[in-house]
Amino acid sequence: TNENPVRIKLANGRFLEDVNLAEWEFLGGSGRGTIIKGNVKMSSFSKLENLTVESNKYYGQNISVDAQGDNWYFVQNVYIDGNGNRLNVGIAMPKDSNHGMIQLNEIANNGIGILYNSTRNDMIRNNTLRNNEYGVWFYDSRKTPSAIEQKLTELTDNNTYQNNIVSDITNQSQR
Repeated sequence: TNENPVRIKLANGRFLEDVNLAEWEFLGGSGRGTIIKGNVKMSSFSKLENLTVESNKYYGQNISVDAQGDNWYFVQNVYIDGNGNRLNVGIAMPKDSNHGMIQLNEIANNGIGILYNSTRNDMIRNNTLRNNEYGVWFYDSRKTPSAIEQKLTELTDNNTYQNNIVSDITNQSQR
């Protein structure tokens, strides 16, 4: 519960497994030396911070949020490495998720750095996205100009983009 969340602290080391965080579970590491070689699935009100997540597959999602609606999830100070897998996604935000806080992360070497899927009210700031085929991929089933503009507003808060393919999305809402 919010009064008593489960807090898990990992020491430096390599952990070769997938991780599923339940509601109100917080997973923290000791910095980049704490490495999860697998995928992390987050639920509503979960938190992931201060560690490294490396892809161990040719395709998939390094960090995925498996919740819809009012889910409030938090990813901070995480190095997310797709290991050059073009079919990999760094952080996948599912349809209709909202209130995500993604800050101070480095998301690198994925096919897609961040996947937006009709999300709302997210705070994406002070991240570095580099060497991804696509830094950010928008998918918004509503396809309205205001929805796309909201996503662009969320992405202009001190994020750094390096060596990603940049594509013109201005006409996406017209399709």
